[in-house]
Amino acid sequence: MLKRYIFIVLFLLSGCSSEEYLTYSDLISLLDIADNETKVENYLTERGLKFSYEDSRGSLKTKLYDKYIGKNEYVIAVSHNTDTGLPSVNEYSKISDRWDYYNQIVSGNGYKQTNSETKANGDLVIYYSNSEYEITLVKGNVQGEDQYILMLRKATD
Repeated sequence: MLKRYIFIVLFLLSGCSSEEYLTYSDLISLLDIADNETKVENYLTERGLKFSYEDSRGSLKTKLYDKYIGKNEYVIAVSHNTDTGLPSVNEYSKISDRWDYYNQIVSGNGYKQTNSETKANGDLVIYYSNSEYEITLVKGNVQGEDQYILMLRKATD
């Protein structure tokens, strides 16, 4: 009987942590509906995120959604570039496991690295593309805390 309860507890602990983050498939689905604000709002709230705020800078309009996973803020941003008409979906996390997951995404989905650079502030930026999408990965530090970012958009070529 004790083994059964230990199994249930381990299952719940291991299952919850990865399920709280959006998967690559979730991000693709979100990108597919990014032009419909109502669908985006519903999609993200169904996954436990709440609208945080909206930001407009030049031709870029962004809506941010967030939630806490443990003590860590997890942020999804849906952006529209009014000059190009292209939406993008961005994920921001302070959990290093997400960086590992991002690398699994690019290695397991036919992405090829197109460029990389280290910014003056020390951020590592790596660019990838496949036949359908472009991904930019950023590994940086914000106010003394590591931050990992995945930016996804449809390929422009």
